[in-house]
Amino acid sequence: MNFLRSFLQQVERVVLFDFSQVTGPLAKYCENDVKQLECHHNQVSWEGGTLACLQLKLDQVKDELCRQYVMKLSELQAEDIHLDRQLYKACAAEYSNLCMNEKDANIDPYSCLIRNRMDKSVSKKCADELSRRLGLMARDYKASKGLARACREDVRANHCRSSVSAECRSRMVAHRRFLFEDYNTSPEVVSGCSSDVAKLCSSYEGAAVIHCLMDHAHSFHRKGHRISKNCLHALEMLAKEADVGENWTVDPVLKKSCREAVEKHCSNAGDTG
Repeated sequence: MNFLRSFLQQVERVVLFDFSQVTGPLAKYCENDVKQLECHHNQVSWEGGTLACLQLKLDQVKDELCRQYVMKLSELQAEDIHLDRQLYKACAAEYSNLCMNEKDANIDPYSCLIRNRMDKSVSKKCADELSRRLGLMARDYKASKGLARACREDVRANHCRSSVSAECRSRMVAHRRFLFEDYNTSPEVVSGCSSDVAKLCSSYEGAAVIHCLMDHAHSFHRKGHRISKNCLHALEMLAKEADVGENWTVDPVLKKSCREAVEKHCSNAGDTG
């Protein structure tokens, strides 16, 4: 029991405060990346900043074991929002205002905040932290407590989509919708399209950024195309993962633009029609 308590306290220090407090595999394998990516506790000003810095720059982390440990800690954070210290501090007011009055006493704080992150009352700092969290969820479904729990048995049994539970399907649709709502939640798009966004779509926000990029992607094979090959590939991967063709409501721009027409002409088709 004492060993377990000591281990949990050590993990808590890693997650809540700083790598410099801890010895072991995480500190060992991430030391070089922490220095190279300027994620040291002297270079980040908030509690848990080193871990959050590595999470934000995960594509640039060179040590595979470091990357694995960062994702493992991200999974641990999914169990309790207090373990994601930066997000908890940045979104405390939003959680109190938007989630404390929810009827479901067992509501997952992450799910509630992410669902409401487009609300006008959500600060930029909180929205940025939620985007970081969504980026982790896009990499690993276990970084989402709700998705991991709802789909655990289905993943274990390796069933096809038609066989998964209703709760798991619902979580999957929500997860895919998050990918479209904010391009920052897709690591591949952020990495492959950053220069394209700055050059072609800087005036857009949220899901409109994705649509802007896709508009330019349509003309890729025409003479004088402006979108990069890396960005085109990233958009193809996003479209495959989000699978708008299977459920059109995962694209918020499409849903907003076409809802009235769908209700009028396709009311019997359902969301997957």
